[in-house]
Amino acid sequence: MNPFAALPMPVHLPGSTGHQHARKVFIGTSAEVVPAAVAECATEDDVRAAVAFALARGVPFALRGGGHSFAELSTSEGLVIDLSGLNPITAGAGAVVVGAGVRVGALADALAPLGRLVPVGWCRSVGVVGAVLGGGYGVLGRHYGLGADHLLSARVLLADGRTVRAAADEHPDLFWALRGAGGGSFGVVLSAELRTRPSVPLTAVTATWPFERAVDVIDAWQRTVPGSDPRVNLELSCTAPDRLDRPPEITLFGVAVGGAPDLSAFPPTWVRVDHLPAEAAATHCAYPGDIATGTARLRSGDRAALRLSRAEFIATPLTHPTLTALLDHLARDRDHAVYRDLEITPWGGAIAAPSDTPIAHRDASFLIKASAQTGTRAGAELRARASAWVDRSWSLVHPHAAGLGYPNYPDPHHLHDPAYYYGPHVPRLRAVKTAYDPGGAFTSGIGLGSSPGA
Repeated sequence: MNPFAALPMPVHLPGSTGHQHARKVFIGTSAEVVPAAVAECATEDDVRAAVAFALARGVPFALRGGGHSFAELSTSEGLVIDLSGLNPITAGAGAVVVGAGVRVGALADALAPLGRLVPVGWCRSVGVVGAVLGGGYGVLGRHYGLGADHLLSARVLLADGRTVRAAADEHPDLFWALRGAGGGSFGVVLSAELRTRPSVPLTAVTATWPFERAVDVIDAWQRTVPGSDPRVNLELSCTAPDRLDRPPEITLFGVAVGGAPDLSAFPPTWVRVDHLPAEAAATHCAYPGDIATGTARLRSGDRAALRLSRAEFIATPLTHPTLTALLDHLARDRDHAVYRDLEITPWGGAIAAPSDTPIAHRDASFLIKASAQTGTRAGAELRARASAWVDRSWSLVHPHAAGLGYPNYPDPHHLHDPAYYYGPHVPRLRAVKTAYDPGGAFTSGIGLGSSPGA
């Protein structure tokens, strides 16, 4: 007997084609959590029915918008409530309303002909609402600010069945919490109204160096880019390819509003510069280190591959010995079919502007994320070595860290430590949690229990 037969929307059970397609190609934890069912929601009524069903029967559930949770917060051993079918985009004067299933690429494509954009996301397959609720760094983040800074209102389904509008003038405490701490903790955000910004011409830059120069390049970058002109966003990616016959690489990529950025502090060996008019620039969101696609599907019988990551904000420049150790660790003892990546992202600029949100890392210098990716055929030993590489990379930079993580890069080791992400804002967030979800129905976000470690 199918225990989910009462649900009015399509429900995919293990073994079905729909269930296999709903599973992620890459998972962010050592073992995959396989849901008992995936509810394919196309309307707000579908979502309401799925949540009510789970709560009435005591079935654990998780919300899935874009499905990009690095710590697998968007899955459950019970019911996954898939919001990808809620994908309308309605643009107005200076704002756009997006459904919970809209992806970054679709939003960019819809707004570009209007000369507008929302500064959120580097990858087209990322879910817009989920990114905004956790901060929402994007291509023009240093120029315009985070996606969370552009949230004007949200329609939120609460556990008691009510749908409320959270905005500065309605349910302001919930609205405050959603602007950086809203993913999976208070209710289902069915749609979000976002402020749009004018599209601007950009100069896109890609540059490379021999890997033996990586220590000096990163050192020069960390001392110049995070404090540079907010119109400039240049990131670094240090990678070890999944083929052992290819050497490690260091790549700079990013954009500058207007003319080409100054790279004289770390002149590249090779550089490509592309001048993008405003409309083309508005759809420029592709991270070159992202070898996984969010829309790929597992074939029948496939096992999910790993995409493990840990990230932390850096408070002080990394020393030469630390950089040397970090890069040696990247290049040493590599495994075939395991891809390693150190992503180094500048903060500062408009991100550091004062803002009444629960985001606790406004004044950080930059963010480092270590990630390892395996193939679907990787065995337990190979997966364990990939995980150990990520953990060791994190431990090498941790002494220089600010002790804060980025909610959109959730660390599996800090899921029940909200202070790691929200710092002094935790007491207020817990008060909002108590007010809007007193029974603790929504548990697929970073833990906001009533006491540390809860």
